[in-house]
Parts: sequence; structure tokens; C-alpha cells
Amino acid sequence: MNVVRHLMLGEARTCTREEFRKDAPALSIALDGVIPEGPWIDLPRLQANFNHHEGVNRLATRCTAAQIDITLRMGGLSAFFNGLRPVHVFYNDCDPDVILSLWILENRLRVQSMWGGPFDELLRAIDLLDTTAATYPFPPSMDLGAIQWVFEPYFDARDHLVLDRENPADYEDVIQKCFIRIERFLDGTPGRVQIKTDFKIVGQYNGWGMFQCVGSLSRIGIVSSGYPAFVLVHKRPDGRYVYTLQRTCDGVVFPLELFYEALNAVETAPGKWGGCDTVGGSPREHGSDLSPERVAEIINIVLAAHVSSAMLGIV
Repeated sequence: MNVVRHLMLGEARTCTREEFRKDAPALSIALDGVIPEGPWIDLPRLQANFNHHEGVNRLATRCTAAQIDITLRMGGLSAFFNGLRPVHVFYNDCDPDVILSLWILENRLRVQSMWGGPFDELLRAIDLLDTTAATYPFPPSMDLGAIQWVFEPYFDARDHLVLDRENPADYEDVIQKCFIRIERFLDGTPGRVQIKTDFKIVGQYNGWGMFQCVGSLSRIGIVSSGYPAFVLVHKRPDGRYVYTLQRTCDGVVFPLELFYEALNAVETAPGKWGGCDTVGGSPREHGSDLSPERVAEIINIVLAAHVSSAMLGIV
């Protein structure tokens, strides 16, 4: 395979481009938010960043796995995979986009000979799901049960807070289980899970709502219920909260960048709120000290001021 994986957790979960250039060896690839900025390839240094979370127009940017797929097919990584030295791949999660990215890199020769069929079906589904942060309005005829089955080990580990322990063995276990299921999907013998779009209402406000996910595709259910802007929340074992702030597109009046700024001004947990123009959230490492009521209060204040300013022609 000629690929060496490096899991980034704790304080080392993310780094700047300058830090990556300094610390990572040649033939290094950062995946999906390790370097929180738009994608780039540095051929002189033989380093690359594939990401669609920060510093991009989210809906106009392919997910990380799709970026890698098309770059491989177009020869953009040929200098990396010269067969002489291993390629180092840095990642900080084991969600479907990261898992498929790793699988593509580790099976690159197979991928480059695949056209149409199950692989394209899997990649397209993950691209649409991840690009839209699981809000894409798939038609009822679309069978997502097999796609979700492929990555069920991840959703199970996430929902049972296994990944919150930040034990590298847990991440490796999820990846290997999903790799086996990818092979079964490609062989035409996948399993299926029941698609769950249920959610719990935490609060409903003017133009948006706060919810708790019940199923892995709860966001599709939230949007189809009339909420193109929303906040997701769940409580961590340590008492802090994890929040996701989201809107379906930049045409929805829900100014995430202004929310990040206001929430960072009052946050007492380490780290920063942030993300891109359509989805972001609380500090990734430590979560947030802010209660759901306080977050809702701040969002409503900022949103009201933003709408008032827009009506006056100020913004």
C-alpha cells in the first residue's frame, strides 16, 4: 500500500500550514481539517492538504474523498506515489469522508481502473452527504440503507461516545471494520440498515431551531420539517456541550461567521468556535461551557441585529 497513517488527536488534532511544512516529512498528505484551510498541493515540498471545511465555499467544494479521487485520476499525486518511499497521511477523525479518503489512497491503483458501478455510487453519495453536512434532499427512491451500513461502525462508535475517549485503537477498529464493508459494497453483497431521520426538539425560534439527533441522518429530517437553519447539541460525559451550527446554503439568513465571533467572545472552554459558511460549531477538542439556553440567547441577539442592519442597508 505504501501508505503510513498518522492519527492526530488531542492538542495536535490540527496544525497550521507552516507547522505542517516544518514538522511533516516530504510525501505527506493532510486530510479533512488537519490543516483548517482550503485544499492545496505543494509539489516542491511534496506535501498536500485536502479539506472542504474551512476557507472554502462549502457547496462549491467537493468533499475530501472526492477531491482525492479526481486528483489521483488527473495525475496530481503521481509525484507522491513514486514507489520508492512511503506516503504519510495525517487524519484526525474516522468519519465516512476520512475513511473513504484513506481507502482510496490505499487502493489507488484499483480506484484508477474503476469506472461507474458501486464505487461511483458510494463516492457520489458520500460527496453529497458530506458536502451538505447530511442535509441533501435525496429522492425517496434512493436507497441509502446500504451506504449507511458501510459506515455503521463509525456512527455506532460516535453515538456511544467511544471516540470521545480518543483511544487510537478505537479509531483503527472503526476504519478496519468500514474497510471490510466497503469491499462488500463493491462486491455487490452489502448489508442494509434502517434509515433514521428522527430528532428531538430542544428549542424552536424565529427562523431556526435547536435539536438533538436521534438517527445518523437526523439532519435530513430536520430540513424536511422546515428548518433550513438549525443548531445541533449533545452533552458530553464531562458536562460540556458539543454544538453544530448549520444552514443549508448561503442564501439562508443565518450568519454563522457572526455567531462564531459572538460565541467566542463569551466561551470559557479552551479552543475556538468556527467552521465554514454553511456549517461549523463549538471547539472541537474540548466542547463548550455554554448551555443550550445561553447559545440560543446569543444567536437570537446576533440574528436580530443582523436582520435589522440588513433592512437598513448596512450589511
